[in-house]
Amino acid sequence: EQKKPFLENLPAKKKELDERKNRIINKDDLRKAITDADQSLSDINNHIKECEVNKANSEKIRETIIKLNNCPTCQQEVSAQHKVRVIERERTAKMQIENALITLRQRNQEKGNELDKLKKELDLVIEIEKDIEKEEAEINNLELLNREINEKIANIQTLEKSKEGFVRELD
Repeated sequence: EQKKPFLENLPAKKKELDERKNRIINKDDLRKAITDADQSLSDINNHIKECEVNKANSEKIRETIIKLNNCPTCQQEVSAQHKVRVIERERTAKMQIENALITLRQRNQEKGNELDKLKKELDLVIEIEKDIEKEEAEINNLELLNREINEKIANIQTLEKSKEGFVRELD
């Protein structure tokens, strides 16, 4: 039986295609990872905003206590010692908030990078799946062509046998 060169590689192409399919990461898993990373990023951003508000409040308290001479509630004079304690407490709180902000912004950057990577990976998987679908269609077309060729070869062989029979009858 004579095979066309492009049909000889068909089994190898099918095997390669199956191997590529098996290597593809599940899109649903990637989508879940993207959703989780996006939620985590949102939580980090909310925490950053909360810290920024706390930092601003701390600064406002510090500025207010510096200007304060009398307690707004009881009208007693605010001692310098009390002012120093409040200012020191707020300075410490502000430093802790600033350290937390540094850490949160770093985590935000890392999570953003992770999210970008996951999205690119999902895009790549989708692109690979499209390529695989295209190759599967090509393989199916080749298989159909192969069947048609084999049918035509069988028809030709049948016709040749019939021809031989007619030629023998004529002789």
